[in-house]
Amino acid sequence: MKLSTLACSTLVFAALTSAQHTFSQADVDDGARLFRANCVICHGPDGDKVSGVDLGHGKFRRATTNEDVENIIIKGVPGTAMPPHNFTEREAFTIVIYLRKMADIAADFDRRFAALSPEDRTARAHAGQLPPG
Repeated sequence: MKLSTLACSTLVFAALTSAQHTFSQADVDDGARLFRANCVICHGPDGDKVSGVDLGHGKFRRATTNEDVENIIIKGVPGTAMPPHNFTEREAFTIVIYLRKMADIAADFDRRFAALSPEDRTARAHAGQLPPG
């Protein structure tokens, strides 16, 4: 079940990103830099510091598409702590692709961790080790 979820999320990510923009690893890196410089203070390094939002796992409160997330990044959310930002559309998109990449990595980690036996999970958790990749 988790494998099909990962496959679906990867296909959706690929379809969304290719339909809107093309990007490179440099764009993902730029998005990471912008996220760390502007978003981490409120959202945390893993994107899970705001209640009901887990950016690192692709869980957004008010957005379903990349364009929705871009608009929220640029315009903010009135009446909430999410302020508008002075990003270009391209800069906002690099943040979105970075977030989607984080979500893909998290889904892959979750899938690999779930494949371990309970004993191996416990041993690796206590040792601070990630599943082999």
